[in-house]
Amino acid sequence: MKSSATSFITDVKGYVKALFEDAVGKPTESMEDKWEEFLNRKTSDSVAKMTLAYELAQPYKDELPFYGLLCIKLCFCLYKNFVMKRELYEEALKHLNNPAILEYAQLNYEVFCEIREAENVKGIQPQARKYIQNVERLDGLMGDDDWNLHDGVIHSMHYDREKDELTVVVDTYCSTWSANGNETYLVPFHFSDSVNIECDLDAYNDYIWTSRIYLLNGFIYVEFDSVYLKISSKSLSIGEIVAVQHQKEEV
Repeated sequence: MKSSATSFITDVKGYVKALFEDAVGKPTESMEDKWEEFLNRKTSDSVAKMTLAYELAQPYKDELPFYGLLCIKLCFCLYKNFVMKRELYEEALKHLNNPAILEYAQLNYEVFCEIREAENVKGIQPQARKYIQNVERLDGLMGDDDWNLHDGVIHSMHYDREKDELTVVVDTYCSTWSANGNETYLVPFHFSDSVNIECDLDAYNDYIWTSRIYLLNGFIYVEFDSVYLKISSKSLSIGEIVAVQHQKEEV
């Protein structure tokens, strides 16, 4: 016999409301008071409760006056789950009743879509090339497919706080990049002016599956995956690429 844990909840709509209120520490009736502060306030341990509330709310969403607020608040609390963020934005835009909050959500959704479109670029975005000094040095290493600096590794990083400059050197590592099969290349990326760095790099786990460069809001963005390294700056130049003898690893 098929059963569900939700069968034991006698008031699902009341439980959804309680979960949401418990997650944010505010009754639903007062959430629109100072709503900008409410939507942007950090909530450290609330994502799991709000996610459960969102899932349980689905059969009743048209009956819950706070459902749109639940969607947009949960959306703002998520980080890298882009698929769910898009779903939450679209649900919020259908169910928000306050015109000011609706307009705010719409603007945020447009920015979200713009960012996602830029982040899906392969290789170097054409309009970004003219903003990169010595960009031609990357020709042959970055094209319009998914194999941009593929099999490379992060060789070194240096950040100068006083100058607000960051240098990241990528080692192409895999000898298949070289003309004669015996060399790899060290490729310096020099970032300056308003550098922002997002990094999730484990020691000896600095492998690059693919790379992308694009423009967004007047900044140049460079991303290295699958090592997660994302840098934005006002200025990017490519240093002189150095060939080094390929060292075969011992098995």
